[in-house]
Amino acid sequence: MPGPGLCTVSGTLYDGGGAPLPNTTVLFYFPQQVIGGATIAASTVSTRTDSSGVMTNIALPMTAVVQITVGQGMVVTGIVPNAAVADISAVITGTVFSGVPTGLALQTNGVNNQNQTFLNLINGNGVIATNTAGGSV
Repeated sequence: MPGPGLCTVSGTLYDGGGAPLPNTTVLFYFPQQVIGGATIAASTVSTRTDSSGVMTNIALPMTAVVQITVGQGMVVTGIVPNAAVADISAVITGTVFSGVPTGLALQTNGVNNQNQTFLNLINGNGVIATNTAGGSV
């Protein structure tokens, strides 16, 4: 059975302060998974950013769950869009949060994010999750 199509992922990466992230390795780890009936073996691929933080394009399997590590930062789980091309932000936006309580509020570096989730890919500092409904997070 043929594997999934490929999505060419590109974009600019930024540090926690919003500055472009130059000359940094970006690792994409794919755990073994089944996509469209085809088993995708576990694998790791990588790319780098240039001096302006622009990532060299990389082809990733469409709809795959992927663990992304930028430089020495924390691992972020995302989902590759079902599209021929996508920005890296679309992969990260595909992040799955399980068990998130109703009323969850996310705050990054003091900014409330009602409909968006921003992640500090360098070290995770500045990310706060609170439950506005009063439950625990």
